[in-house]
Amino acid sequence: MIESWMDYACAVLATRLVYVVKDDALPLAKNAILLLVQLVCLAALFEYSSGTLYLAALLLLSALAISIFESADRISRGFRIFSLALQLLPAWLVFAFCQVTPRPFLHQWFSAELVVVIFGTLLLASESNYLVRLLFHVCKLEPKIKARDEIDQDEYRAGRVIGILERNLIFLIVYFSGQFEAVGFMLAAKGLIRIRQLKDRQFSEYLLIGTLASAICSVLVAEALRPYC
Repeated sequence: MIESWMDYACAVLATRLVYVVKDDALPLAKNAILLLVQLVCLAALFEYSSGTLYLAALLLLSALAISIFESADRISRGFRIFSLALQLLPAWLVFAFCQVTPRPFLHQWFSAELVVVIFGTLLLASESNYLVRLLFHVCKLEPKIKARDEIDQDEYRAGRVIGILERNLIFLIVYFSGQFEAVGFMLAAKGLIRIRQLKDRQFSEYLLIGTLASAICSVLVAEALRPYC
């Protein structure tokens, strides 16, 4: 059951990568296209059954909720974490209590371990970024343009790319080797690269909290998924 759920989760997470380049709410037309792509992925991965109909209904309802309630302010407060949970957690019940059969080609092309690795890397891409940004929002540590007291979107965009690479590298190191020493070395190297900016107390707190939050997310995901390798 968990293998089939991960197949579904990987499809959902892959389609949600569209959010990597879009911090604001998607317009209705793009939400409709995203839903259509998710439904096509669902039909491609699983054979027709009552379970797949329940999953399609779940995707439809979540897309409707996203279209109605998503806004830039709610995104900064973690709405996309909620929308991901809405798409994945009820699906667990569908896979647990309904018959959902993967199409034959799926595990001929993708081994169970590869699916686990793909799931972890996708989860630690833009999705974990929203968790880190929510932490910044709660701690009031968003990077600001001091002259205008506005959020520095350029720093956020750069931090997002660095964070995605950082989290996935840590995840792969811990998942495959369990070498936590390499993680510490990488975090220390990141601090040295930006050592001049660390003189700014607010920026240093922003960098430290973001780096530690990313590292903790990566290690937790790697350790949680290790039993399935």
